Amino acid sequence: MNVPNFLTFLRIMAVPVFFGLLTSGRKDVAFYLFGTAALTDALDGVLAKSLNQRSALGTLMDPVADKLLLGGAFLGLMIQKTIPLWLGILVVGRDFILVLGFLLLRLCSYRPKVQPTLWGKLTTLSQSLFVLSILAPSEISLFSLLRSYLTIAVVSLTFISGTQYILKGIKIPRGGAYVDYSEGNSP
Repeated sequence: MNVPNFLTFLRIMAVPVFFGLLTSGRKDVAFYLFGTAALTDALDGVLAKSLNQRSALGTLMDPVADKLLLGGAFLGLMIQKTIPLWLGILVVGRDFILVLGFLLLRLCSYRPKVQPTLWGKLTTLSQSLFVLSILAPSEISLFSLLRSYLTIAVVSLTFISGTQYILKGIKIPRGGAYVDYSEGNSP
C-alpha cells in the first residue's frame, strides 16, 4: 500500500472515532481529530502527485473517505442539534444522491470517472472549514467570526457542485465520459 492510500485509509478509520467523540460531547478532541483528518485529505493528493503514486484504489477511496468524514460530521452535528436540520439534509442528501447515481451507473454497466471538479473541491473545503468553525474551541475566535460566511459558502457550493455532478452523470448514458464494458474493459 502506498503512502497516499495509507493516509486515505487512516482518514476512513478516524471517522467512527470522530463520530463517537462528537456525539458524546467531546467537541474539543473532535476538533483536532477532524482537523487532522481534513489535512490528510489535502496531503494524500499532494503526495500521490509528487511521489507519482496515483492509483485506481486511491482515486476511488479518496472521495469515499471525504463523504464518510463530512457525512459523519454533519450527521453528528444534526444529532447534537448544533446545526439546522435543513443544512445537514442538504449536505448529506447531496452526497447520498451522488453515491446513488454512481452506483446506478455502475449497475447499468457504465464506468463513470471519479474525477473531482473545482466546485467539488471548493465544496469539500467550505464544508470542512464550517465543521471546524462549529467545533473550534472558544479561544479560536476567528472561526466563529467566519461561521455566517461559511454557512453561505456551504449552501451555495453544495448546491452548485451537486448540480454540476448530477448534470455530468446524466450525460454519461448519452455518450458522456464513461468506459463501455462491451469494448473489452472489465469493471
